Amino acid sequence: TIYDTQKTKTWLILENKVKSIPYKAQLDKYSAKINCKYKLLLTLAEPDSSVVSAGWTCKRYSDLYKALIKQKMSFCKNTYEQELYNDYCNFVGALVALEEKQWTLQQSDEFDGLFNVMKNLDAQKAKDLRINDLREKILFSKFMQLIKKNGCKISKIGYPESDNNRKVGDIYIATGFSRKDGMVEICKIINADYALGVQIQNKQFRYFAKSFKIKTPIKTYCQTKVKISNYLFPTPYQREPNKGKNTISIGTKTYYYNKFGNYFMYTYEPINTETIANLTSKIINTIKKL
Repeated sequence: TIYDTQKTKTWLILENKVKSIPYKAQLDKYSAKINCKYKLLLTLAEPDSSVVSAGWTCKRYSDLYKALIKQKMSFCKNTYEQELYNDYCNFVGALVALEEKQWTLQQSDEFDGLFNVMKNLDAQKAKDLRINDLREKILFSKFMQLIKKNGCKISKIGYPESDNNRKVGDIYIATGFSRKDGMVEICKIINADYALGVQIQNKQFRYFAKSFKIKTPIKTYCQTKVKISNYLFPTPYQREPNKGKNTISIGTKTYYYNKFGNYFMYTYEPINTETIANLTSKIINTIKKL
């Protein structure tokens, strides 16, 4: 949202992040559209340090809640307005309490695909309130922060296919929400044509390859690039019986794989019950070997 105060000619850009996670590239795009003196990011989840350093002032929803309580009487002119104000304060306060006290993530916590081995009641409550997508986004955002803090040397936050300035060797990390599940993706740019990486979603530890060339499906690269085939189908191959719906012939062998479109293919190992610490370590070690 862009505000212009006519009397002072002061511009303010306000980005309100509740059900999504702020990224530096997105905020930079907003900044480029207008020469703005004040840039305010309002977010429920704690943003990555790169977002804060992008010239934006960051305020949490906890800050908003405190300000609402403090200024309560100055906004309300009648009973109706006071009731509306109270309802909004209660809503914001409830979100803050969930994010700070229940939607937490520790190294010792267990992961079974939905961060809910020890928090089943919380997960069900989130679904009942229809905020499960928000819960998953917040928790996967915190999971992303843990991966960074534990030694994964991240170059940029976001997806490389949307970055025209990507370079060989760059490592990207991003979180998202699709097919009713949160996810985190980490990948390394191998060359100008493709990237290899890891994607965690639901109960799957995915090893993937993605193509940047619109006219060249990733399967074509996999059949000609040994680095891709060795990564997706290592010897000995121990990812059976996780058979995908698609097959590929490499040498004298035929392998199963899964895909999203023609430019993202993957094999996977099932995630049963794993501590966050062990899962993070496995992700980092896999990326380091690329």
